[in-house]
Amino acid sequence: MVDNKFCQFCGAQIPADSLFCLKCGATLTAEKKKRQMSDEEIAIRQRIFQIQQEHAILMPQFHAKNHALQMFLHTKRPYGLFGVKKREFSKLQQEHQMLMRELTKRTDAIRQLNLKLRTVMAQGMAKQK
Repeated sequence: MVDNKFCQFCGAQIPADSLFCLKCGATLTAEKKKRQMSDEEIAIRQRIFQIQQEHAILMPQFHAKNHALQMFLHTKRPYGLFGVKKREFSKLQQEHQMLMRELTKRTDAIRQLNLKLRTVMAQGMAKQK
């Protein structure tokens, strides 16, 4: 039994070893050899994905704190007579700043990993040539 494939231009079924389509005459290109990822590249990609997941969890919290901070500033006086509102405001500010630092730390880590990933990929491509 002869293996068949399909023309990438017209969809006609043709023998697997054909160099051109028997129906439309298009020249069929050989599929490019897929580049194998190194273990290091896989590990970097997994770490980037993990950090992005953490980032995605923190973002709604950050936006909620940011919204609460804006609402607090627009609806209440942050420095009340007895200091209660001032303490609430200060606590909210600290939580907001902490989340901002965490998000910035993760963004920087992703940026560094992307640079490392580019280097590893370039080295891998150079080895495969």
